[in-house]
Amino acid sequence: MQGAFAPCTLHPAKPHAAMLTTSQPNRTDLLATIVVVAAGYITLFLEAFLNDGQGFTWPEIVFLTCAVVLYVYLMVNDEDTIQRFSLSTNITLFFVIEFSLLVLVGLVGRAQGQWWLIGLPLIGYAADLTNKYLLLVSGVMVLVISLVYAYVQGSLNYILFVPLYLTPAIIFVAVFSKIALRERHGREQVEQLAIELQTANQKLSEYAAKVEELVIMQERNRMAREIHDSLGHYLTVVNIQIGAARAIMDKNPAKAQDALQKAQKLTQEGLTEVRHSVAALRAPTQNRPLSDRLHDLVAESQTSGIQTVFEVVGEPRPLSPRLNLTLYRAVQEALTNVRKHAEATHTAVVLDYTDPAQLTLIVRDNGRG
Repeated sequence: MQGAFAPCTLHPAKPHAAMLTTSQPNRTDLLATIVVVAAGYITLFLEAFLNDGQGFTWPEIVFLTCAVVLYVYLMVNDEDTIQRFSLSTNITLFFVIEFSLLVLVGLVGRAQGQWWLIGLPLIGYAADLTNKYLLLVSGVMVLVISLVYAYVQGSLNYILFVPLYLTPAIIFVAVFSKIALRERHGREQVEQLAIELQTANQKLSEYAAKVEELVIMQERNRMAREIHDSLGHYLTVVNIQIGAARAIMDKNPAKAQDALQKAQKLTQEGLTEVRHSVAALRAPTQNRPLSDRLHDLVAESQTSGIQTVFEVVGEPRPLSPRLNLTLYRAVQEALTNVRKHAEATHTAVVLDYTDPAQLTLIVRDNGRG
């Protein structure tokens, strides 16, 4: 037998079949196929030249060149060349053509050099199919190459000992191709998950923006109702008092003056309501402790004429920003209701940290209701 066997690893272009996930051959697969086939052809032509000093005849060179071009073309363009056949026929026809070209190259090249290297891409090709195809193609590969050597050398002994040299190379290529395929599929899955995660993040951002817009709209509606209910009421009453004062100014100046004083008082109350409404729109400072922010609310309540005290029971502990904001808004709303509806003179706000498992907030007043 001429030449020594040397294993080679590669992962060629993937076939079109129903039992596997197909994709267009990438540049790495194409390069690996071309490099391995070129290596086999270089050793083939080099040994032929060294043996007789002349190499191959021109017809043989033309045939070998056309054969390898067709061999590589079918491998990297299988979806375009034999896709018109049924899927099972597609795969079978592909391997029949490729093995036929491999046999012809071996016969015309007189099995010189490492000509069998050009068959290794078929192992990587079959690795992308099922394990059944991989075993079948590997077995046929060993048998075909052994028969070519036996025919060229004129001895059936090659059928016995060629597999001893060839089988380790075939097994190595098959195992490595499977590992490379698994790694590539894992990388593709990671890339797909990254794309899906990016899409999910984008949708989440859009959803958050919509939620924020909805919250702003709800807050605007709430403020519109509050302005209508409070400030609108004050302005209406003030307008009535001023109109009444003008009507009786000449006849009863004292009563008109009393009406104007009531209008002035209502105006001051209305201004206070406006200040509270504006304060409610301002978000509390996030980096300040909750007790400090509640002290501010208590101070605002005291300016409205209601005696308000704030008490912290137990050892304060850190709370989440969301819980801090919830407690702040609860106290803010409670003090607003006391000022508007309770007719109270005294209000107490208690923040109780005594129970480690819970936090108690109490707002009580001496008003009605």
